[in-house]
Amino acid sequence: MISDSEFYCWLEAASLAPSADNMQPWAFKKRDDEIEVYYIKERSLPTDTLDMFGLISVGAAIQNIIITAENRGFSCKITYPNHATFDKLVALLCFSSCESNNELADCIPIRSTNRAPYDIRTKLSNTQIFLLQKSTASFPVSCQYIFDKPQFEEIALLDAQSSYIRLEYQPFHDELFDILRFSRSENEKYRYGLTFESLEVPDFAVFFAKFLKFRLFNDLVSKLGFGKLVAYSLSRKLTKSSCLCLISVTERDCKSYIEAGRGLEQLWLTCTKMGLSVQPYGVLPQYLTKLDIEPRFFTEKYKNKLFKHKEKFNAVFTESSTKFPALLLRIGQTDQISKRSSIRITTNNINLN
Repeated sequence: MISDSEFYCWLEAASLAPSADNMQPWAFKKRDDEIEVYYIKERSLPTDTLDMFGLISVGAAIQNIIITAENRGFSCKITYPNHATFDKLVALLCFSSCESNNELADCIPIRSTNRAPYDIRTKLSNTQIFLLQKSTASFPVSCQYIFDKPQFEEIALLDAQSSYIRLEYQPFHDELFDILRFSRSENEKYRYGLTFESLEVPDFAVFFAKFLKFRLFNDLVSKLGFGKLVAYSLSRKLTKSSCLCLISVTERDCKSYIEAGRGLEQLWLTCTKMGLSVQPYGVLPQYLTKLDIEPRFFTEKYKNKLFKHKEKFNAVFTESSTKFPALLLRIGQTDQISKRSSIRITTNNINLN
């Protein structure tokens, strides 16, 4: 039987996993030597097609539990229940004692998203590339790496154009401002969502951003071109990288996305151990998924744009034409320290016992 102290130790590790827009859509229940894993639908993103990002986030939390357990002398077998909905039990972890250790456990507390520009003069060594490829070899995911600046430029342009849609198109705009936290009281109330501190947005820009919530002001900013300017400025960081990595799946189902999350966290912790920085980009995979599954969600204006984006994206990431993109990662080296999100759901609140 898993002791309460072990369980809380593992929950603490799970709570430190990355999640889309810091929504932390996970919860866990201990049962003898098993842990039930739940996907919390109310902490999902409304526009998250197939709950892709939510399930990837849950997978990352599961991987943190498994790594921590392995480092404390436990092995884990994971099974996936067969059901048609995503808002129930999504995985079952069964543990047994064994002699094992996992050095990646030490990287869990220090793993973070680093949004600084990376040193473009520093290339990844063959050893680093090999270790990154090896880190995801046991997971049913595909990781395609690109290293050329012209390809970075192409993806940065597509990301900027897609990111701008999030501000301009009403459903995405409303979702974004629903999860942004503008004050300490909001941080304490929710304990999840996006803080401007973690996004490293200066105070004057936070004041300005509050007004973007209102449609008339947002439309004015769009017409003046400021939104595009910000989107292009942020996306330029994709060109300041050592490599870009696209994580894809072969099936669009609950298990595949959770496994993608496990592979993501394994890769990210491996980067952390090697001193490499990582920043995830989800906009392009999200929109391309939505374009395939829910094309009527978009107006003709955006649908036509995204079909062109898809063609260009597939020309760079050639494997994406036969697989399903899940998440894009920017990888490189920087001396700049990143700021972690200051809000996390407590272990008591993700414990369903």
